[in-house]
Amino acid sequence: MKKFISSLNAKFALALLAVCSVFMTACYEKPEPAPVPEPVPATYYITGTVSDGGTGEALTAGVAVKIAGQAVTLSKGSFKHQVAGAGEYVIDVTAEGYMDVTRTVQVVAVAEGQVSITSVDIALFNANTLPAPTVTYDGGADIEEDQLESMGFGGATVTDANEFKTEAAVEVDAVDHAIEVKVVRNEGFIFQGVATKAIDETAYVARALSQTLGLPFYNNSFKETSETVTVGAEGKTLVGYSVERTFVMENYIIDMYDGTKQTFSAIYEKGFKVVSQFDVHDNHDNHDNHGGGNGGDAVGGGSGNEQ
Repeated sequence: MKKFISSLNAKFALALLAVCSVFMTACYEKPEPAPVPEPVPATYYITGTVSDGGTGEALTAGVAVKIAGQAVTLSKGSFKHQVAGAGEYVIDVTAEGYMDVTRTVQVVAVAEGQVSITSVDIALFNANTLPAPTVTYDGGADIEEDQLESMGFGGATVTDANEFKTEAAVEVDAVDHAIEVKVVRNEGFIFQGVATKAIDETAYVARALSQTLGLPFYNNSFKETSETVTVGAEGKTLVGYSVERTFVMENYIIDMYDGTKQTFSAIYEKGFKVVSQFDVHDNHDNHDNHGGGNGGDAVGGGSGNEQ
């Protein structure tokens, strides 16, 4: 009997030991790590309003807003646009009858999970309803030859404090009589001077300078037109001609609509002269042919406002 009890106790002890071993192993097993949540990226928005600068009323029709070149939906004069991230963004706003606006904003970086909102209010002004500007002549601009290259007049030569010339040579088949050629005229004017306002004041300034100079304005570029002139002479061998153009650069102070004064430099073609080039055996003689449509001495491309 004792042997049976002892045998039973031994079996029970072994079973208990096995259970405890399993239990202890389970207790000391390394638990599975909890899943790490995916980081929530930051979101960035540019919001704003577009209004009439004169009345303050929201503009709702005919307005186009672009942020970094991407069209933005405008609702009741307001917009909200999600952008890629922090950084500098250019906002372009146009509306029929209003001066364009270009505004640059800086979107600030935020931490993950946060929202960055950059707000901007844009006022558009109607150039035709603004008060007429006062324009004052401020003398000829002092031109440096090294600045002519950056102005798009490479190879030009300063001939006076506020005048410079360009010259272009043209070869022709040798002839012993006069011929007619077409010479390009640079009509209109361009101006320099960057407005410090967010408003694109090109239309306002252009209107003021156009009235003062008596010259048309073509989106701050010259309009090329042609004029027929006669070169050469009977009995002389014409081998080519050169076109000498004279440009004027003048400063004007404009009383702006917001009460500030700004200086702009207007540039226009004062005139041109066509010089016939003869064969060197023809007494080394050249002949000047003046153009410009006014019959004057090398006057062309618009008269401007010579002071």
